[in-house]
Amino acid sequence: MIWGENMNIQIQLCGMALLFIIVLLLVGQRKINVSSQKVFNTILVCVMSSTVCNILMTLFLQVYKMQNIFFEEILTRIYMLSTIFVCALSFIYFTVELEYVIADIVRLRRAATAVMCVSVFAIIICNIEYRFDSKFGVVYLRGSAVNMAYIAAVVLVLSNFIILFRYKRYMDKRRWEAGLVWMTMWICSALVQYFNHVPTIDYAGALGVCLLFIKLENPESYLDRETGLFNEQSMKLFMKSLYKKNPNFSMITVATNESMYSSEEISGKKALLMAIKISEFFETLGAEIVVKHVGWMHTLVFENSEKMKIASEKIQKRFSLKWDADKKYTDIQVKPIIFEFPDCSIAENETQMLEYVNTFVNENIKTSTSKLLVFDGKYIDKITENNKISAMIVDAIREDRIEVFYQPIYSTKNKLYTSAEALVRIREKDGKLVMPGVFIPVAEKNGLIIELGKVVFRKACMFLKENNLTDKGIKYLEINLSAVQCVKEELAEQYIEIMEELQIDPKTINLEITESAALSSKEILLKNMNKLIEYGVEFSLDDFGTGYSNLNYILELPISIVKFDRQMTNLYFESEKGKLIMDAAINMIKAVGTKIVSEGVETKNQLEVLEKVSIDYIQGYYFSKPISGSDFLELLKEKNQ
Repeated sequence: MIWGENMNIQIQLCGMALLFIIVLLLVGQRKINVSSQKVFNTILVCVMSSTVCNILMTLFLQVYKMQNIFFEEILTRIYMLSTIFVCALSFIYFTVELEYVIADIVRLRRAATAVMCVSVFAIIICNIEYRFDSKFGVVYLRGSAVNMAYIAAVVLVLSNFIILFRYKRYMDKRRWEAGLVWMTMWICSALVQYFNHVPTIDYAGALGVCLLFIKLENPESYLDRETGLFNEQSMKLFMKSLYKKNPNFSMITVATNESMYSSEEISGKKALLMAIKISEFFETLGAEIVVKHVGWMHTLVFENSEKMKIASEKIQKRFSLKWDADKKYTDIQVKPIIFEFPDCSIAENETQMLEYVNTFVNENIKTSTSKLLVFDGKYIDKITENNKISAMIVDAIREDRIEVFYQPIYSTKNKLYTSAEALVRIREKDGKLVMPGVFIPVAEKNGLIIELGKVVFRKACMFLKENNLTDKGIKYLEINLSAVQCVKEELAEQYIEIMEELQIDPKTINLEITESAALSSKEILLKNMNKLIEYGVEFSLDDFGTGYSNLNYILELPISIVKFDRQMTNLYFESEKGKLIMDAAINMIKAVGTKIVSEGVETKNQLEVLEKVSIDYIQGYYFSKPISGSDFLELLKEKNQ
């Protein structure tokens, strides 16, 4: 810790100039008011205080030539205290996002606080020696107070290094990179200042503050450039801070009709003017933060539900009136969505909470006819239940409690069971079976259907091979593919790899797809289908009759079997119109050389009628419900042998 008559002032003035620029950039800007910003602002003040003290001390030495030691020591101790505070605050800054994730952080902060307190006490009561370096022509500090300050600074900076490397995976990448660079600069500057008496510590502090500002704390990066409102990035940061406090906060997401930005009447600068006016209106509603999303959505966060309800009423009232965009008056349709969070424990963290919010918006904003949507207790209960189901699926896969049941498919030509549909079940720990209608929709939403599908496929292939089903009259097994699986580019390779590993004849596998699979991404679906067909696998189109474009898919997709769903089968026997529609479908499907399975057959009369109209295969409770593998083998003994 040194100061010289010329070099010191020049270096400190450079650092002060950098800090002053940051202050100018911060003044008047919107602030999210989260913990990291508060700590950063305090670090900025401490670094400025340290730099100012250093400059004043140098000037004092130049004018008074160390004649007023009392005043000199006061400035020196304030300078050293400011430096120690910056070290301690940097530790807090880099751990601020870890305090609710890692329990050790609280204990580490207490240890850092203890180090700081001891050093503060030593700086106040211990002696300071002023020495002159004739080589550089500068006065520098020594003494027990100075040594304690150096030791405390080194301990705190090394603690930062430990935190940065030990908990790297939990930290934001930019925060980690900024911390590593700043701490490295600080260690190097401290070594230079202690051994060579060149005043660099404060300048390193100023550079560190600039680095944090550029990478993390620049308010411009949190603002929407068009409206000046906060953007989605700032919302994530704000929600992280808010969520940690576990408040009973509320939100309103307002979806404005997209046509406002694309219509001929309101476009270009008029659309921008309208967006600014809407944003200004939202700012009058008393929200803690107003966020402008990409596109035409805004979110307003409130500290309690009462404020939120008042704002909701004002929004609905205002948007019932016309808006003026450069003398063009227009109606703007909005659909407010209310979110109340009486218990934040429904989500593990703010990221998951925002995922729930986004899911609710995406599921309801276009389909709901209601003018006001509410994310209420019912939806929270649904989320909680889905979380439980997701955990159940993960546990069942890990503990090998996934079971495959088989429903036989009867050949009207051979009068035997020639195939079967593989259907997944989950066996709970208490022995109860969970039906697919409970967990399949959840698995499709959260992506677990990918792993679940591979487990079912592998188990069905093993059952086929281990029991020599082809010798028992079974030509192939039908295995379902969800729409989520079909749009995964690696699907074909993964299934071919499993068949090669188990040495399964691909001709004994028929994969069932639905219309929704083609709707998701026909290009990827066709790519997967062609690879598997080339390998020898065949495909069925399941649930024919439930969609609107099935006839087109029969012509466009390389399928060998069409399956009439239970609803269409029943319609054939319930109305003349239904019979005519199904007869026409049968004739068309047969004309293109595709076979037909009729599902949901439950009576002998249905079987006899469908046999006469050239249905190739029958599936339904008339023969058997889905049964376990062992029961299916017994059924084959009775019917096929």
